[in-house]
Amino acid sequence: MSVRTNQDRLVMQCVMGEIQHPTVKELPVRIDCEGRVHTLPNTGSIVYNVRLGDSVYGLAGDHIEPGVTIKNYRSGSENAALNILSCIGNEAVVVSGDAKGAKGFVTGTHGGVEHVLLYFPREDLERMTIGDRIQIRALGQGLELEEVWPPSDLEMMEKIVPMFVSEDKFMVYCLTVSGHLTYTQDTNAMSARHWEEVSGLPYSEEVRCYLAAQMELELAMESLLSQLEEAGKLNDTVVVLSADHYPYGLTDEQYSELLGHEVDPVFEIFQNTLILWSGDMEGAAVHVDKYCSSLDVMPTLSNLFGLEYDSRLLMGQDILSDAPGLVIFSVFSEIFILGTNAPSSFWMAASLYTPPKDGLSLEVIRFVPTPQEVIFAP
Repeated sequence: MSVRTNQDRLVMQCVMGEIQHPTVKELPVRIDCEGRVHTLPNTGSIVYNVRLGDSVYGLAGDHIEPGVTIKNYRSGSENAALNILSCIGNEAVVVSGDAKGAKGFVTGTHGGVEHVLLYFPREDLERMTIGDRIQIRALGQGLELEEVWPPSDLEMMEKIVPMFVSEDKFMVYCLTVSGHLTYTQDTNAMSARHWEEVSGLPYSEEVRCYLAAQMELELAMESLLSQLEEAGKLNDTVVVLSADHYPYGLTDEQYSELLGHEVDPVFEIFQNTLILWSGDMEGAAVHVDKYCSSLDVMPTLSNLFGLEYDSRLLMGQDILSDAPGLVIFSVFSEIFILGTNAPSSFWMAASLYTPPKDGLSLEVIRFVPTPQEVIFAP
């Protein structure tokens, strides 16, 4: 996601300092843990051979400040302003001496000695001298982050796909969140973003907000496929899209609006869709209408890719196999198994335990939250 800030309302000020001469204490020695005495370079100055990103270990120095160190000598309050207002990345320009006009940037500050640290290219360091004045365009203090919930799936795809799309092989797991609850325009940034597209639909406001939030995922998938196609990877990539739960941010009545009939809150409410897709698929979409669950995704993909695995270590089964569908639920104190040929029927295997006496309850683990219909689409 892109972070929303008040950046356009920040104030840029000029602050200035002079290149700091190194200082040495009256007792210019350091004693190490083995009792040996050392006299070492320390803070300040122009450091020619220690640069931003170099290792801090193994140096014959103490508190070395890489690059260029500046300080304002006019007063303590002015040096405090230099340290407080200078932010990492701010532009720094030499305004006196042989290196006048050279540009660098702020890399940090060093508390205790109250120095500001700067990076300049090596060729500019050679022309600098102690006492040169350096001016900084200070910008950053007062920055505030404006919280956006939920974040944008589209912006996530725009950021992360370039990180892997040029690789020969890649496997990326993306957790999408734009469609998450709550479903109001005031509390869901994605619902507010796409409200105009759904405002005329014949549903309650919460259901329309739910649909509006899902539209950001639609745009994210469009971005993903477009970037894969531009990189020439679309026909050699398998996309798996799976829901991890039903929209529990909606009431049963609101969920029924989406279905067009009253939802069965015991079994039907968990039903969802799993999509496996690749750009090189041919022919009509393959619909698998037997019941399966999220546990079955990994065995199915493993077999499709010809991967060897120990089936004893995976709880699920290959969705494309001849085995009957099997989904395990927890409903109060009973475990139900849904797995016959008729999608609307189920049978109870058995109660796994006898509820304890005296009104006590025992929690049952929900093994599988989402029975799914599988669509293999070209």
